[in-house]
Amino acid sequence: MTYKIVYSGGKTGKLVSNNQFYSAGHWAIRSAMKNKWVDIYTKLCIQAKMKPFNSFDLRVAFNSNHDIDNCIANVKFFLDSIKGTWVKDDSSDYFQSMSIKRDKSLPKNTIEFYIDTHD
Repeated sequence: MTYKIVYSGGKTGKLVSNNQFYSAGHWAIRSAMKNKWVDIYTKLCIQAKMKPFNSFDLRVAFNSNHDIDNCIANVKFFLDSIKGTWVKDDSSDYFQSMSIKRDKSLPKNTIEFYIDTHD
């Protein structure tokens, strides 16, 4: 089964960058930022009516001003939103592969997560 989860922030809901996350200073600021994004992605997964699965591959497409390696914080927050609820863990026993590409055809500040499940 493949699930497609899409966050589109438009002009105001910019994706978080690794640089932004790690330069946020105090751990409480970073924790609040992570919690915000985990909440957003959890709600999107619920809306997608995801069912639990055993393991998965992840494909990510995004369009923002971030370099490919600078959008990884979004992926980490997404993984944190699914582990423990839809999949047991995000270790390599369950999370088996990932690809990331920039797709300029997507609206600005959009990220798409394609979860290819193995059941």
